[in-house]
Amino acid sequence: MAFAPFHYDPAVEFERLLDNCAAPPCSPTNPPLTSSPSGDSLVIRPTMDAEEKDEENVVVITLEFPGLTKDDVTIDVVGDKLTVSAEKKRPHHAQHKQSKYTVRERQHGKLLRTLQLAPGVESSDIKASMADGLLTITFPRTSPQEQTDSVIVD
Repeated sequence: MAFAPFHYDPAVEFERLLDNCAAPPCSPTNPPLTSSPSGDSLVIRPTMDAEEKDEENVVVITLEFPGLTKDDVTIDVVGDKLTVSAEKKRPHHAQHKQSKYTVRERQHGKLLRTLQLAPGVESSDIKASMADGLLTITFPRTSPQEQTDSVIVD
């Protein structure tokens, strides 16, 4: 039996460790943010690319949600924070309960990412689309009022 090569990304692991250090102590009302030994309560940060397009004055965020559809993903805007969340459930097939895994790398749990919006960006300015497990979110780098206010006329 041949295994596929494992890709280790130290930046992701380091980010996870920093998140754990900054998290408040665990309690019944504040569960841990990492997986338990059984792998049940897991919060996953979806991988993200962020691109600024100067010509269009927009930010384009692309997040990976493999195996999910647009109906599975929720986007919330509260103040200047944009939160994207979803839940990737473990398959509940009878064969999985009786299986003995040699390797189990596919993660299941809550997917969550929070982004800081530019000042003045309204929720109506945010556009989102999803195709092939990739969520693309577009919003202005600055609000239209800030664009016109910053113009200097001689």
